[in-house]
Amino acid sequence: MFGAFSYANTDIYVDVRQDSIYVGDKVQLIMTVNSPDIEIVKFPELEVDNEDLSLLTLFSDNNSIKLSLQFWKEGSHNFPSIKINIKFKDKSSEVFSTEPIEFIILQRGSGIEDNLRESKQIKILRLPITTRQLILTLLLLITIISIYIILSKKQKLDKKINTIKNINILNDAIAKIDNIKLPNEIHNRELEIFYIALTDAIKEYLMNIFFFSASKMTTDEILTYLRFNSIPHQDIESLLQEADLCKFAQKKYGATKLIEDKKTAKSIIIDLDKEALNLA
Repeated sequence: MFGAFSYANTDIYVDVRQDSIYVGDKVQLIMTVNSPDIEIVKFPELEVDNEDLSLLTLFSDNNSIKLSLQFWKEGSHNFPSIKINIKFKDKSSEVFSTEPIEFIILQRGSGIEDNLRESKQIKILRLPITTRQLILTLLLLITIISIYIILSKKQKLDKKINTIKNINILNDAIAKIDNIKLPNEIHNRELEIFYIALTDAIKEYLMNIFFFSASKMTTDEILTYLRFNSIPHQDIESLLQEADLCKFAQKKYGATKLIEDKKTAKSIIIDLDKEALNLA
């Protein structure tokens, strides 16, 4: 079955891929709109499912629509007129209505229609559940819940243990910094010893908390590691660079500066400790 409707410069073609249609047959209807002046075509949403007809839109694009039709009663069926909205390239728009299409549906052999109609209906699959299956299902559910509870408790316990461990590491690091004595005389060797002790305390803390060999790394290597792992490093960068200037460039600092650097070192590891708890 093939039809065409012409509206000015716009042609609408209808193609039905079947000549003899029986009750329950699935029939494809393709409607195509052709015109060199068309920009876009909007077809209506077509979805129907009743005692006479099941209709489903299979495909729709800028100039065509494909429908699936399935008739459930014999006789004459009129496919109604469809309104198509067309927007042209000159920005004008127009609504076209197709002609109704008549379908003649033939009757199949006795009993076949009922079977087809029954197959169309949505059925709920019901499986017989035995007592044994029910018990196994409950046991599986209880096992899953138990494993979840155990894992949750273990996770909380591990977090608590890590928190306690971090507190001990933090306290040890602060104690080591507090125990670093200021040099009696501000000479290069005494300043070097002071900053070696201060940076060693920080490196040992980094090694114990973030698990990398900070004590065997240079300042640049430490900072590269911290940047790569998104660990705050601005304050520790300034302190390590000042220590390097004192150790390697023999830069001299006064007692006030040394006291400030001890406070800065403690502040740095306290802030890093908060970051470690967030990462845990």
